[in-house]
Amino acid sequence: MSSMAYNAAAGLGGMLKAGHEHHFDDDAASDGGAVVARSIAAACELSRMLSSSLGPQGRNKLVVNHLEKIIVTSDCASILKEIEVEHPAAKLLELAVQQQETECGDGTNLALMFAGELLTRTLDLMKTMGWRHKTDILEGYHLASTKLLDELLADSSSGGCVVGTLKHPASSPEALKELQEKVLKPVLGSKQYGTEDVLSDLVGQACQIVLKEGSMLQPESIRTVKILGGSVSQSACVQGFVA
Repeated sequence: MSSMAYNAAAGLGGMLKAGHEHHFDDDAASDGGAVVARSIAAACELSRMLSSSLGPQGRNKLVVNHLEKIIVTSDCASILKEIEVEHPAAKLLELAVQQQETECGDGTNLALMFAGELLTRTLDLMKTMGWRHKTDILEGYHLASTKLLDELLADSSSGGCVVGTLKHPASSPEALKELQEKVLKPVLGSKQYGTEDVLSDLVGQACQIVLKEGSMLQPESIRTVKILGGSVSQSACVQGFVA
């Protein structure tokens, strides 16, 4: 029973296991927010580490995981799956990237960079305004997100969200062509730069085969088969089942 006793003289450290740490804000010395600032800095460091992988000209990262397997990729979700993120704040960004990958299948690098930039701006505001004004900072971001979602992205006349202006690709050949030009080519160009024209045609053909007007695409309806020794230019879309 003595091993479970709480040593009041040791404070909170007496309740924690060996190796655990506890941080608190000293309002008198730093106007509060010291722990929050350190958490933001850790999250921004993760974003900065992967910032050079954003875009079609992004650099690949060489990752050696715990099994000593070497992985070379510029995909943010793939990199975060292999590295072990322990900091709680940085872990939140990792979870956001995983959710982006699950829901959209793309845009993971942008999600991480955008979140990192917002946190960097938050840190600047904390230094200027002080953490005592945290409610004002949070309210400002809330107003900005509302304006972005309800006005800028919803208004197609001012550019808005491109996907929201597109018709269903199965409705007409023109709608499928517009999908290829505005959506498929930019997305494929960020992953397979130089082959986006060939791949966008193949993806468009596959969508045309399996999609019906008013329905949603089921990724499991399309199978990709690799043949050793071939090139991307030799790829073809085959209707039916390939064993």
